[in-house]
Amino acid sequence: MTTFIVGAKEPVIPDVAPDQIIAANGAASTFLNYVEDGVPLTALMTPYLLFPDIGPYASREELRLQTVKEMIKPEIQRLIIRPGLYTNCDEIVKSSVLEDISAKIVECWEFRDLDRLIIGVYGYKAILRELFHLRSFSLRKNKRLSVLSSFKISTGIMGLALAINDRNYTPPYYVIGIGDSDGNYSYTTTDKADRAAHLTADIKMLSELAKSKFGSEIIITDPGLNERFQKFRV
Repeated sequence: MTTFIVGAKEPVIPDVAPDQIIAANGAASTFLNYVEDGVPLTALMTPYLLFPDIGPYASREELRLQTVKEMIKPEIQRLIIRPGLYTNCDEIVKSSVLEDISAKIVECWEFRDLDRLIIGVYGYKAILRELFHLRSFSLRKNKRLSVLSSFKISTGIMGLALAINDRNYTPPYYVIGIGDSDGNYSYTTTDKADRAAHLTADIKMLSELAKSKFGSEIIITDPGLNERFQKFRV
């Protein structure tokens, strides 16, 4: 059994057939042929795709519409909408965009749901150590650090955390189209995927996973991100 975790940054496709697919945002259509052949697709979605005037898509309307278009193409078994700072579930479920997405199950997550997912990878003790370290650093340097910067994982790495925490998704876990730098989206040539907002948290989580029992079961196809991951495993 094999699980693909797919992002939309210039995906390097492995020569392996998936049994399950978890896709972030517009990457939902990357393996459309497999989905049409019956491979279950779980799609993770940022709530900002549903609203044109808030969040990171506020000034990138063409990219937002193109990303939504990629999510409309496949039939989705399970759609998870991650929490956002400027949205709530009451607003999300009223979005007309959701009417166009074919999803059998729709889950609107709160921040507590995402917290449980992250804790499932780190464990409570590791989370508390990190929070203590951040607070101590802030006091010593007389500067404020955002706790979110350490745990604000990307939607793609959220997919990896979901696969590891949910027994319905089985290893090996192929991480595809998720890198350690900016790069082109797979479905547009006019925009680049900005990794800056999430890279710190993504690398931190991967360093934790590399040293865990799951390290040998995670296969990253992006050369840059894989190089970092392998160094963590040593």
